[in-house]
Amino acid sequence: MFEISLTCDRLRIRTRVPTSRTLSIIPISLSAVMTGLTVSTVRFVTRWGLLLLLDCLDPPRTRAQRSKTSRVKLQPEGETIMEIAGFIKLINKADVGFYAGVPDSQLWPLCDYLINTYGVSDKHIIAVNEGNAVALAAGYHLSTGKIPCVYLQNSGLGNIVNPVASLLSDRVYGIPCIFVVGWRGEPSVKDEPQHLLQGEITLQMLDVMGIEHIVIDEETTECQLEDKMKAFSPLLKSGKSVAFVVRKGGLSCQDRVTYGNSYPTGREAFIRAIVDAANEGIIVSTTGKTSRELFEIRQQNGQSCIVQ
Repeated sequence: MFEISLTCDRLRIRTRVPTSRTLSIIPISLSAVMTGLTVSTVRFVTRWGLLLLLDCLDPPRTRAQRSKTSRVKLQPEGETIMEIAGFIKLINKADVGFYAGVPDSQLWPLCDYLINTYGVSDKHIIAVNEGNAVALAAGYHLSTGKIPCVYLQNSGLGNIVNPVASLLSDRVYGIPCIFVVGWRGEPSVKDEPQHLLQGEITLQMLDVMGIEHIVIDEETTECQLEDKMKAFSPLLKSGKSVAFVVRKGGLSCQDRVTYGNSYPTGREAFIRAIVDAANEGIIVSTTGKTSRELFEIRQQNGQSCIVQ
């Protein structure tokens, strides 16, 4: 049996397994679980030679810690790029009072703005996954009558299909929501392999879910967005959802946040400890940085690697 106990200041691994068994490691994403929510201990106990590999051990700071977060002032990238403060001002005209979502590198201006403005609070919650963010948004609307905003990477669209179709839809409860979607894997734009198909079908998925949308890029102006918000207004009032699909560089933010924490154990150190324990055992990992670091560590150790 393998037991992993992860607390705020230490990581402990204990193993009790027959030596004849093959060690397998399966990825579990904790990126949302550990991003500012109150989680003191996460424990995984598995049997049959199965060990869980955490995807993220470096959460951003909570609101209480935010006062110690350093900020970096950046110069504007260009007058044509939509400044995030202006974007938020526009969508807030629709009586938006709550934000929930899963952080995305494509949406860093929005993520930084929300942390700077609201931290993690009753106005902004970093959700465990995109479906949970939609559920939180629905609860907010039902309790206040106001419109929520959910942000996510397009890779999370699959996670919102069920709550959108069976909860938010104007054919069910008619709960309006504004989605802000980071567009990874956009056609003709070089990106990681796992984003390519999702990028190709992003706009079609929104169409299928009945979500009217606009694409924001570096040339999108505030006037264009203001006109689109006017067109979105009757849709929101009728219980429909709308979306802003953000291309790379479509939003800018001058007040950046440098995320950090005081936890001594980082993701790469944890992966290295697992690799040392596994030796030549089979390890299955998720896409993204976890697999890249795992690949590099095994290469450094002269161990075999198979990339699928």
